[in-house]
Amino acid sequence: MPDQTLPDIPLPSAWAKNVKSAVLHVISLTHYAIVAAHGWAANSINARVRLAANIANIRNKKHWSQYVVDLIANVQGSMRKNCDTSKLRFLLYPSRLLPEHVEAIKKDDAGVIWLG
Repeated sequence: MPDQTLPDIPLPSAWAKNVKSAVLHVISLTHYAIVAAHGWAANSINARVRLAANIANIRNKKHWSQYVVDLIANVQGSMRKNCDTSKLRFLLYPSRLLPEHVEAIKKDDAGVIWLG
């Protein structure tokens, strides 16, 4: 196996070269295992695993903001179909939403109460 340069991960200089190499291999395999597990979870037929992957996905601001827009539209549609939107109360802080999503909600904000 050709001698390859090691990535810039600070390891104690007193360690032997083979120990440093072993530690870097463990780090690489761990990273691979995490990526493989995430990929498996996202494509899993198990509903609970897929749900957990979806929840992890919406936790960033962009996906959370779109999730809120979709949720409000879904609830408003259900209320319009089954009862009266005047009874709907959806408390919403705009600070966690992207500006384009705030504007989209304001176009049809039946039942939305803006906070903050």
